Amino acid sequence: MAIDLGDRIIVAENVEVDMDTLRRAKDIGHEMPHKRLEAALEVIKAVEKALYPDDRKRLELYMRGNDATI
Repeated sequence: MAIDLGDRIIVAENVEVDMDTLRRAKDIGHEMPHKRLEAALEVIKAVEKALYPDDRKRLELYMRGNDATI
């Protein structure tokens, strides 16, 4: 069943990520790419945690491919 999720914008407020994690996530020239990936995944988790409940549900549906309009 296709569900219309509306636009592609979701909102997160008060995302908490320490500066070292952000530095590692943005460090393209890092000698250990897996450390950059780990940091990027931490940022993604923080954003997902800070999503409004309705937006978290929309993201889950979107990630499952349940939207014919996206």
